[in-house]
Amino acid sequence: MGKTKKSAANAVTPSTPKSAQTAPSANPVAKRGRPRKDKENVATMSASADEVMAAGRLSTTKTTVPSTPAAGDDADVLEENARLRKTIALMQAQINVDNNKVRDKIQVIQRPKGEAGDRKNGFILIAAMQLDKGKENRKMYNDILSLTRRSAVRANLDFQLTYRQQDAESLGKVFRWVRKEFPYLTRERFPADWAIAKMVKLYLRGQRRTANKKRKPADKDSESESSSDDEEEDEDEGESGDESARKRRRVAAEAEED
Repeated sequence: MGKTKKSAANAVTPSTPKSAQTAPSANPVAKRGRPRKDKENVATMSASADEVMAAGRLSTTKTTVPSTPAAGDDADVLEENARLRKTIALMQAQINVDNNKVRDKIQVIQRPKGEAGDRKNGFILIAAMQLDKGKENRKMYNDILSLTRRSAVRANLDFQLTYRQQDAESLGKVFRWVRKEFPYLTRERFPADWAIAKMVKLYLRGQRRTANKKRKPADKDSESESSSDDEEEDEDEGESGDESARKRRRVAAEAEED
């Protein structure tokens, strides 16, 4: 009887295999928990990867050392900089020249009537040349006057002769030398070089008068003749002039071109 009960008990309660006891649970709650952990792991891994990359960039930035150019590269850079500075300077100079051309429209200055140096019946040369205002302008006038006198000596003008009697080629040299040194005296501003011509006349007249004062009193007649020649010169340089004066200017201009 006792054996029968044990058999029945064994029949009613079957033994559970060990493999069944250790198998994973089929509970759906357990399935939802595992993916959550996986997402957290993925997020943690991504953040860690970003930190590693940022640390790598920071480390690279800190440890980067700028390369030092070789001596040959320095020479090339300096040479290129010098070339660029020169180019910029040339461009700026050209811009300044163009601006000056626009602002400085040449005003023609005609020769006034009368004799230079005569305030009452003539004109004052420095004022007629529009160089009587300002320290720089007056200095320019004196420099022009000085150069004209030196040029007359250099061109071998004959101080015993009047302006009309001078060699046209020699006068042309004087005009060319003075204009080259002082662009203000361009023919566009002073037609027929009348300002330089007037300075030459005044210089020749002064030289003749100085020479006449050193002569004996018996030579006073020649001095009066010289003064008469001076007056005739001024008359020849009037508004219209005569044929001989125009011819003399033309010959002087042709001599300059040669």
